[in-house]
Order: sequence, then C-alpha cells, then structure tokens
Amino acid sequence: MHMKNADCKEVRERSSERSPFFPNLDYAKLIMALLVVEIHTKPFMSLGSPVLNRIVEGVDCVAVPFFFIASGFLCFKSIDASELRDRCPLAALRIIATIKKLLLLYVIWFIIYLPIDLFGSIEAGNGLAKAIALEVRGFVFVGEGYFSWPLWYLLASAVAFAIIYFLSKYMRVTSILAMSFLMLIIGFAIGEINNSGVVAPLLSPILDAYFLIFGNVRNGLFEGFFYVSLGALLGTIWKPCLRIPVPALLGMVFGGALGCILITPSAHLPFCIVFSLGLFLMAIRKTDQQQRLLAVISRNASTVVYLVHMLFVVAFVYGILGWSGEWGTLLDYPHAILYIFALSSSFAITLVAIPLARRYRLVKTVFGI
Repeated sequence: MHMKNADCKEVRERSSERSPFFPNLDYAKLIMALLVVEIHTKPFMSLGSPVLNRIVEGVDCVAVPFFFIASGFLCFKSIDASELRDRCPLAALRIIATIKKLLLLYVIWFIIYLPIDLFGSIEAGNGLAKAIALEVRGFVFVGEGYFSWPLWYLLASAVAFAIIYFLSKYMRVTSILAMSFLMLIIGFAIGEINNSGVVAPLLSPILDAYFLIFGNVRNGLFEGFFYVSLGALLGTIWKPCLRIPVPALLGMVFGGALGCILITPSAHLPFCIVFSLGLFLMAIRKTDQQQRLLAVISRNASTVVYLVHMLFVVAFVYGILGWSGEWGTLLDYPHAILYIFALSSSFAITLVAIPLARRYRLVKTVFGI
C-alpha cells in the first residue's frame, strides 16, 4: 500500500528532529566558492610563476567535487539505507525536492546570464543565429553558455541525482557508487582518447558526435554522478566516519593535494578524490547547533558568490577595461584586481540578497537560499 500523506509528513518530521548540523561544512563551502572565483579570474597569473600556478591549479581543483559531495551528503544525511526502497522513502522525497530546486536555479540563472552569453559569443565572432544555437546547445546538453560557466554544476548535480533516484529503486548505495566510479573512469578515458588525437576509425565518428553535442566530459554522468554518489553514501554512514583519526584525514588531504599538484588535478583521478574526500570528512567532524546562524550566513554567501561572480567578471573586463573581441582567462589584464573586484562585488550582492530573501520569496527562489 502507498504510504499516506500523514505518514510521509511523520517521516519528514522524524528526520528533522534527528538531523545534525555541521557548521564547518558551511564555512568550507564558502571557501570553495572563493576558489571557484579564483578559477575563473586567475589572480596569480600576473606573477608569471609556473610553479605557483601549478600549486594553485592543484588546490582549486577540489572546489566543485567538494560541492558535489556536500550536495549528496546533505540530501542523504541521517537516512537509513533500508528506507530507500520504501513506498514513500525520505530519500526519494529529498532527491525529488533537490532536483526541482537545482533545475529551477539552473533555468533562472541561465536566463539571467543569457544577454551576456550572447554578447560574449558575438564578440568572439559568432553571428546572432550561431550564438543562439550555441546557447541552446549549452542549456540542454553542456550546462553552460559563453560566460555562464558556474551553471554546469547545477545541471550536472540534477542529472546525478536523477540517476541516483532511478537506481536507488534497484541497487544499494554502495553499488551505485561503484557504478558511478566506473562512469568516472570511462569519462576520463573518453577525454584522454579525444585529446590524444589518435582515435580508432570506428570510434572517431562516435567521439566526434559526442563532443559536438556535449562539449566535454565534465557533466552529471561522467563526473557529478560519482561525487554526488560518494556524498550520498557518506550521508548514510556519517557517524562511523567521525571515528577516522585526524592524522589519517590530514594524510588524505595533503597526500591528495600533493598528487594534484605534482601529477594531475583531474577530478576523474584518485588524487582529487582523496583530496576532496579528506577535506569533506574534516568538515563534518564537528556538529554544533550554537553556530547555526553564522554557518547559515556562510552557506548562503557561498551560493550567492558562486552564482553571481561571472557577471562582475564580464562587467570588469568589457566595461571597465574596455576589452573587445574574444575573451579568455589567460589574456593580459590585471588578474588580481579582477579577482578582488568580482569577489567584493559578489559579497556586496550577498549583503543585499540574504536579508531580502528572508522577506521576499522571489529573492529566496532566485538565489536558492
């Protein structure tokens, strides 16, 4: 029999009562948002140090995987794995709500970014018709337009949660994680084969078609699926994770970071996985309801900064610097000043958006806070 609405409400209330609060996780998310702004502005590029740039690249690669893990964890935290196959499972309710929120944010912000995406595409030499076609492709398949780079995370997360929602009816979370890891490796292989330029004749048209449509392997199937699944598993077993010794976690963090710096920062390989997992486990070691207000502010600030910063990047480069034509992160402009401008402007929006979100539902919906 289907569980009645009253029973579903009881399940939600029971989960809310037992739900822990992790303040350090929210602080960490704000730091990750700062790293995302760094990825898109390259503030250290002007120093001209290849060593420093490699270190920064090896560190900031952890930002989006961390967000993926956090999303899966927060959706599944305190869920009993046995509830996944219930007729009205709490996990299913949370997944559906999460997918709806992610897709709504994705649509809203793609519309907000649409004018500057078209502007950037036309500045790069595309005609209006081609710019619109590329934007449609970006919206449906890639997850981003010409400048709306942060939005790929939203679509990738929604796709990942949708896959997990379907598979959770038939598989355990551990089996889903194993499958997602396989897809992570397949995605890496596809990317490497395509970049090598040496492709078997039978594979060439398939790869050409794939990259023509999807652009890259940085998406919900080949990247988000794994990290969200990892977070989902951690959400069901987070209490035993607290018993992992701090030295072991520090070893994961520094060992993974070292591998990302010296070998590869690829999110598809073990170094980034270990790095992001170690950081995440460190972030959830402490539960403290007393820090809720400051932590929630940090969480909301991370969301706002993540969503809006590229608007100010474009405003600075094309409006203040007067750049024209195609734009890229490696161009010769004051990268550090760009970072400061984009970050400070984003925080200014945060100071306005967070209070308004408490009063107006529209603002709350637009920023997802």
